[in-house]
Amino acid sequence: MRTITALIICAIFLSINFSYAENDFKMSPHELSFIKEMANKGDAEAQYLLASTYISSPDVETDYAEAIKWSEKAAIQGHKDAQAMIADLYYKSNYGHQDYLKSKYWHEKVANSNHEKAKKSELFIGLMYYYGQGVKKDYFKSKHWFEKAAENPNLPQSGVAKMLLGEIYQHGLGVRQNMQTAKEWYGKSCDAGEQKGCNKYKIINSNF
Repeated sequence: MRTITALIICAIFLSINFSYAENDFKMSPHELSFIKEMANKGDAEAQYLLASTYISSPDVETDYAEAIKWSEKAAIQGHKDAQAMIADLYYKSNYGHQDYLKSKYWHEKVANSNHEKAKKSELFIGLMYYYGQGVKKDYFKSKHWFEKAAENPNLPQSGVAKMLLGEIYQHGLGVRQNMQTAKEWYGKSCDAGEQKGCNKYKIINSNF
């Protein structure tokens, strides 16, 4: 029975147009009713999908509190997409439930996995240490996480991480100031498509 249920949820997932960052998550009333039923029975995939409807479905009133509730239930069960979602929801103040410590907790879960969003989580952990968001500001730790996030040049967060590594070396934040290394990181950031990295590279290149 559980196998059949999982297949049904998977079929629903594949049939819908889904992106919790965009308002394009469509689901029929019958599908929504089934997902709610399974979510209430503790199915992690259903809980994740239900959380997504409260963020992105044009057929359901946006409710970030409900999104947090259901994504966290799924995240606790080890659902990696849900962990990435709840980490984002707790990080962003515009969702009204900002909690950096909880965000860091879930981002670490994702970062320490092989999930496709692991590099994004590494970047956000680095940002929390860089700006002192929910933790004591620690440039050495932020550098560690930015270096990890910068490893994959094909991901968008790579350019941001490289740009911030440039800032760390340019201003000597937790490391010995090194303008050459800063310029190299800004150049890599620019190559990765980060415009701020390009701008900073031009400035530092003209002065040093």
